[in-house]
Amino acid sequence: MKKVILTTVALISALLSYADSKEDYRRFTDTIRAEVYAMELPAFNVKEIPDKYRNESAVIKAIYEDVDAKKKTGFGRMSGTLRFSRKAQVQGSHLTRMLIHVNDKAALEKYSEFDFSTDKKTRNWDGYAKNRRAMGVRLIKPDGRTVDIDTSEFIEVEEGKKGEKKSRKLAIPGLETGDDIDVFFYTESKLQNVHPDPMVFTLRDEAPIMNYRIHCVVDDNLTTQYRTLNGAPDFTVSRDEDKNYVLDLEMTDIPKEPRLWYNSDQQSPMVKIHIFNRRNS
Repeated sequence: MKKVILTTVALISALLSYADSKEDYRRFTDTIRAEVYAMELPAFNVKEIPDKYRNESAVIKAIYEDVDAKKKTGFGRMSGTLRFSRKAQVQGSHLTRMLIHVNDKAALEKYSEFDFSTDKKTRNWDGYAKNRRAMGVRLIKPDGRTVDIDTSEFIEVEEGKKGEKKSRKLAIPGLETGDDIDVFFYTESKLQNVHPDPMVFTLRDEAPIMNYRIHCVVDDNLTTQYRTLNGAPDFTVSRDEDKNYVLDLEMTDIPKEPRLWYNSDQQSPMVKIHIFNRRNS
């Protein structure tokens, strides 16, 4: 009897924790959603698609990547001791937003469900990486109506031998051919004595892309290295009023990937960016 009671208590605690997690996710996502959908991005207001794309299964009207990285200084315990020292911290965010036009049943099936990563925190001997993620989806109907999708109704998925690979799946109810899907994925990161993961932006997809824009704002106290490959345009580099480096890139009217004899890594235009948590001339 005692074992049954303990098991029941543990189950209730787990369910309450899961409920709190979903509520925290809802509050966080609501805040980010309001900010993202208030952005002034003309490419996301395009209603029509060119005649040459009328017979495409799907058309990506716009992709917008926004990267922000700031250098901070914090304190952390030295490994194996009770002493504390100054630690290099990077706080940043990465937004990917897409506007996808669904033209036929094949595209309807493909975009009727999205996968996105869960929040994650990892540690090493002298630092940590903490990521908090949000997702937002809204449908834009042919008559102009906007339908918001509740992204807290996701399903937790565990893969791998021990369930170590965790993700979330979200179905998109009410999606119909002729709709536009305005979807974003947002990651907020806090890193201590850890470099941000390298970023790779591939400026081509299985569907044609009408507009692809990348905007990065990076602290002067961080080091940014990037390479443009396979014919990708170069960044326009400037400085803002806070002396941050601002990198902007835009590419338009990008054809879809060919189906045969095509190697995306070697032929698609792409940009690789590394940001390091210290200044280096």
